[in-house]
Amino acid sequence: MLPQREPLPAVTAAGIVAVIFAVFGILGWAVAMVSLVALPLLPANPSASAVPEATRAMAAVLYAFFLAICVGGLVVAIHVLRRRNWARIAILIWAGIMAFLSAASCIVVLFVFSAMPQTTQNVGNPAAFLLFMV
Repeated sequence: MLPQREPLPAVTAAGIVAVIFAVFGILGWAVAMVSLVALPLLPANPSASAVPEATRAMAAVLYAFFLAICVGGLVVAIHVLRRRNWARIAILIWAGIMAFLSAASCIVVLFVFSAMPQTTQNVGNPAAFLLFMV
């Protein structure tokens, strides 16, 4: 049997941070699902249009996908804390994918916000901005 190595503090820190963010993701999912269920029941402005049922269903499917990602991240983070080698590799791969997606998202957001002032008709109306972002 191979001798047990002392765990590195960086691995423990990575596992703890991953657990925290996975839990925040799951809590965010819960808030989003409650808002999808509760918002149609709340009294709204009668002149405002309601969110279509198909849009709510599509958002629920998207949030279910996000929940699956967060639960998977939580499983990997727990196994990183338990010192599983496959979990270390998985968290490194996940970090690389997220770094790429974050950089791509920053570029897209900068592009959208640079095009935003030319596309809105009424800058004082926040509904146009929200419609553009959805």
